[in-house]
Amino acid sequence: MQISYSALSDFKNCPLKYKYKYIDHIKGPKSKDQLFGTWIHEALKITHTPQTMPPTERQVLEHFVSRWDNSVFASEQESQTTLHQGIRILKDYYAKNYPGDFNVINLEMPFLTPLTTASETHIISGRIDRIDKRPDGSFEIIDYKTSKKMPGQKEIDHDLQLAIYNLGIINQWPSLFQEKKVPIYLSLYFLKHGEKLTSQRTPEQLKQTQELLLADIAAIQKENVKPTGFAPRQNPLCDWCEFQHQCPLWRHKFQSAPPPDEPSLQAALAEYLQIKSSELQNKKRLAALQNAINQYCDSHNLDRVFNNQGYVTRAMQKRISYDPTLLRAILKPAGLWSRVLSFDAKKLKPLLTIIPYALRQQIDSAGREKEFKVIRAGFTRK
Repeated sequence: MQISYSALSDFKNCPLKYKYKYIDHIKGPKSKDQLFGTWIHEALKITHTPQTMPPTERQVLEHFVSRWDNSVFASEQESQTTLHQGIRILKDYYAKNYPGDFNVINLEMPFLTPLTTASETHIISGRIDRIDKRPDGSFEIIDYKTSKKMPGQKEIDHDLQLAIYNLGIINQWPSLFQEKKVPIYLSLYFLKHGEKLTSQRTPEQLKQTQELLLADIAAIQKENVKPTGFAPRQNPLCDWCEFQHQCPLWRHKFQSAPPPDEPSLQAALAEYLQIKSSELQNKKRLAALQNAINQYCDSHNLDRVFNNQGYVTRAMQKRISYDPTLLRAILKPAGLWSRVLSFDAKKLKPLLTIIPYALRQQIDSAGREKEFKVIRAGFTRK
């Protein structure tokens, strides 16, 4: 199986989007944010393409403006605001990163790196924005980001995309990085903030990355054989998804010709959402009333209060928590420790991300998956 970081990211966010893009090969239009990122990346490629005379800031900006397309924006005002933001980003970048100051090894370099198990070999593919050779002889991978938010250093240190790029460059030049042990630095350049965050990976971390990738590939393969595989998953990126009109979570919103039974559905929806709304309001009100009753009972030393409709009683409840370390020291010598241990699937889930792939396969084979659908209400913001 050949797969990229982008495909893995799509699968984790929404299996159905992965299916539409990489199995059904349905092509959707690029969003305005994606196009903005593409135009910025093109300008930066021109900035750093090795040549006798580096391009001037003006030449870089002229190329960026020449690619601009007003039609992808909702209004002329939005288009002009975004255009000026792009110009500001490029000016700021050029001022801090004069192209003649860098030894650029490659731009938008495609790579393939194998992942091998006892029974099969998979290929991880990708494209690295830029690779520099630093003055000390080390190499630096640089990936440009046009995102609005800049994550913390801890998130950069665990970024999967950077780890994949690290594996890719090692496979590209094994004599440099496996034999000579030339250091590799991994950087994300957040263009809207003008900041570059840098990290590194140890061999142990790269090994763990390979295990995680194999587990992700196994999850995709598992979905591929399930009759109900690749189910949609609502996530924060849904509003920008190019497949909303096909998705079972969204396409009802866009239907142009309602079916004959649509009126009965709308009536059921209206009543259901009204009841759920009242239920939520009642929960909030009940909590406020319970607080008022508690305060009265505390101030008058009471545990039951009455009116002509009935009464409300307070009852003391106790929950005891134990120190697991102390409890283990007491019960284990007595041969009783195993009797208080029980399996917890919630604790198993995070463990699956760090255990070896072969062991995870054994655990997966011991699992039994049950599928069922639940109904949840969602309310339109007013």
